[in-house]
Amino acid sequence: ADKALGGDLAYTYGVATIDYTTDLRESFHYLFIWERQADFSWNIISQIFTLAER
Repeated sequence: ADKALGGDLAYTYGVATIDYTTDLRESFHYLFIWERQADFSWNIISQIFTLAER
């Protein structure tokens, strides 16, 4: 995770894996963009997912 210089935007990224069954698994790259709210909580404003190579 990292924040923009102004401190009001941040992002998280990584790889997530979903096991649908014992022999069916998919992995995804993800990116979430967060925005700080007036009450200093964080809200996701964008989500991006792409299928990872097998």
